[in-house]
Amino acid sequence: MRRALILTLLLAGSFAGAAEVRFQSPPKAVRAGGGMKITFAVSAPTDVEVAILDAKGKIVRHLAAGLLGKNAPRPFKKNSLAQELIWDGDDDAGKPAKGGPFRVRVNLGLKTRLHKIIGWSGQKLGQVNGFVSGPDGTFYVIH
Repeated sequence: MRRALILTLLLAGSFAGAAEVRFQSPPKAVRAGGGMKITFAVSAPTDVEVAILDAKGKIVRHLAAGLLGKNAPRPFKKNSLAQELIWDGDDDAGKPAKGGPFRVRVNLGLKTRLHKIIGWSGQKLGQVNGFVSGPDGTFYVIH
């Protein structure tokens, strides 16, 4: 069965320091064998997230995330601001992705931040029994 892999590139992210980091070479996606080759280059070491989204904008594959540069995590290339990633057409569960046409989103300069604390009594947290992320990205800790 042949899957249609039509990709659109999305340039997004939290560009608080947009003057500091930018694309030296904008993201490109080209068919490579049975998948897609995604290439891009940035102007300085920065946090990057690369994801594959379905036609509705839902992430079907978290392809890569991390700080580019000396200690870049796999599958990024270490000591390089120019990157090349291969998407095999599968979703995060390792099954053929559904819901195309698909888009590639490359985010630069991401920063974590605390939104708010709810239900805090000022006491020690104690034992953590579990945690989960909600559909909107909210992170919950069960203790």
